Amino acid sequence: MGSTLTVDNIVGATTAANVKLPAGHMVQYVVNQTMGQQTISTVNTYTDIGNSATTITPKFNNSKVKIDVSMDIAINKLSGASGYGDRLQFRLVKNGSSLFTITENHFWVANNSDSRRGRIHFQATDTVSSTSATVYKVQIYVRGTASSTSAQLSPHGASELNEISLTEISQ
Repeated sequence: MGSTLTVDNIVGATTAANVKLPAGHMVQYVVNQTMGQQTISTVNTYTDIGNSATTITPKFNNSKVKIDVSMDIAINKLSGASGYGDRLQFRLVKNGSSLFTITENHFWVANNSDSRRGRIHFQATDTVSSTSATVYKVQIYVRGTASSTSAQLSPHGASELNEISLTEISQ
């Protein structure tokens, strides 16, 4: 026979921060959703993607943070441009330092006036080591020349939703 514990409030012995959750439980969820177009014409350097910076203040210094990114994107080879191999790269940055980089090979343009459109989605898990505010953001790298290539977030109009979400998970 099971037991039932009913409470209105759980409070730590000295502070609420002392209440520990079992490993694997969600502690908090933070999401940053943006709509609207952004054209990136800066090439061969990492550029911040719009309003992607999202801050979380971990409750515990040994938590994991699950990062989910989902964005509509396009890469365009401008009319009259030549050359092959223009493509997009993305990187996830934590407090100014790169966590990892992804080269999106399906966002590759080869010929004059070529373009690729689609939705990217990637996930990562990061181990935090403090309870200080931590900023995660996405940057894009457009490989090409300023006269040949551009990228655009929400390429179909202002109605697409771009999102970065952070979930703190207890350990």
